[in-house]
Amino acid sequence: MFANIVHIAEDGIVTPMNATREGGYLVFTTTHFSDYAIVGKVIAKEIPKTGSPIDSNSLVGLGMLFLLAGLFIVRKKRA
Repeated sequence: MFANIVHIAEDGIVTPMNATREGGYLVFTTTHFSDYAIVGKVIAKEIPKTGSPIDSNSLVGLGMLFLLAGLFIVRKKRA
């Protein structure tokens, strides 16, 4: 993740402060107290594929086939 600190002036102008990373901190130099914000941008990564590689419609169809086969076997035994 890319992160920086920006100065937010009273008139709404936003100025980057060119912060650097030192350890787990963002460090920048200023001459006065004011409103500052930490801004960041997530660097795009490939989104992992999730879920099943098998289509759910195929599973429903297979389930129906097993159900019909079971009913056929039960009817055959009763006759």
